[in-house]
Amino acid sequence: MTTVLVCPSCKRHQLSLHLKSNLDSLQEANELSFSSRKRNEGRFPNFFQCSLCEIAVSELSISQSFIAQYEDALYSSPKEEAMAANSYWRLFKSDIAALSSKSSFLEIGCGAGFFIHKLLKHNFLHVLGLEPSSDALRSASAEVQPYVRHGNFPESLGDKESFDAVFIFQTLEHLRNPREVLEDVYSRLKSPGFLFVVAHDYLSWQNQMLGEKSPIYDIQHFQLFSQKGLKAIHEAAGFAVIKQGRIWNTYPLSYWLSLLPSQFPKSSVPKLIQKLPISLSVGNQYLVAKKS
Repeated sequence: MTTVLVCPSCKRHQLSLHLKSNLDSLQEANELSFSSRKRNEGRFPNFFQCSLCEIAVSELSISQSFIAQYEDALYSSPKEEAMAANSYWRLFKSDIAALSSKSSFLEIGCGAGFFIHKLLKHNFLHVLGLEPSSDALRSASAEVQPYVRHGNFPESLGDKESFDAVFIFQTLEHLRNPREVLEDVYSRLKSPGFLFVVAHDYLSWQNQMLGEKSPIYDIQHFQLFSQKGLKAIHEAAGFAVIKQGRIWNTYPLSYWLSLLPSQFPKSSVPKLIQKLPISLSVGNQYLVAKKS
């Protein structure tokens, strides 16, 4: 039976070509291809768009061989992940502070656990991170190790494990069935429970300006969301979206340079300047949703 692409939110088959692939072969991947915050490789498959939900779907989202490669992905970005955790903490700290110190938290796709460390540091001790990359988990600090678990959601959870809040940062794009995952998250949340999400916005002016040169068009992204699309898929999963907006990220200049097309002369920027932390709004978005 032939597997066909569908919109992950509304499940419609009527998708139109959004971006034509520049790959010679769908096997053009290596251990770094599925690494978070890697340099811009400039390689992407066909992306098809649902005009109703404004979600762009990669043809690789139906490829089991590509999905399996996340477990073998190399981890190469501890400094950038730590800075991302700082950005997300600043963004959500007032919402998190309103929750009880006895609240239970889950992070799906926790990397080396830098955001988990933030929660522990602020005396939230009922925390768990799930991460499919073994290499990322080996990089977790000794303090964080007891609170992270190798595996995927929800397969790596016990039947009775439930949570007051769930965090999904730059991970929805990497999931084969994001609506089904969100429905599982909904079922695992206590009532009231909260979901905190960060994702790319492929229809932001920054990404539209860059077009196919944008680093978000990549073989590791199985779908990309607009603001409308991100809200639509959460509502389809049963959530009430309570706020949504743009996010500013802070990274060293060297990281921002790595995302630029390969033609850009990065070596012309002095090394000392490349170490400077720079805050930019580069077309990422956040969403907070609630289970009533």
